[in-house]
Amino acid sequence: MLEEEVTRLRDGKVETEIEPELNLGFQALIPEEYVADGKERLHYYKALSSCHDEAAIVEIVDDMRDRFGSLPEALKTFVAVLMIKIDARRLGAVRVDLFEDRALIHWDETRHNVDLFKLMGWVGENTACARILPPAKLELRLPAAASATLAMHALKDRLLVLRERIKL
Repeated sequence: MLEEEVTRLRDGKVETEIEPELNLGFQALIPEEYVADGKERLHYYKALSSCHDEAAIVEIVDDMRDRFGSLPEALKTFVAVLMIKIDARRLGAVRVDLFEDRALIHWDETRHNVDLFKLMGWVGENTACARILPPAKLELRLPAAASATLAMHALKDRLLVLRERIKL
């Protein structure tokens, strides 16, 4: 808080990172059959959920793979969702609703770091898969995928292109 106040006084503004809420329309978890011990599973949930970049997630997942073997599909989906959460945080989203066929990204109407003109330009070029919904939502339609994991990878690719275009 002190750091934010010093930045605000010096620069006149401060950027606070928003932790987006996630709502899932599919299963994404660490299966009990994969990590049998409840305390250990909770440890991994906490460790993965607190990661702020992809490299930290990959490091934990590599550890899990070394200890427990190849990742089950539900865990791959959970990891993909956490990667989406990182992108949502970078976009300043307050909430993301994820489904296998679409995603809704919500921003706070009163404060966000998105250049709306660039966003509208990108949406205008991608009308087949994107549209803006009131009051401050972006709907991204996803291609039909064989699994929620693949759908989340497709969404991650779209968010990367979007972030690059609107330069966040």
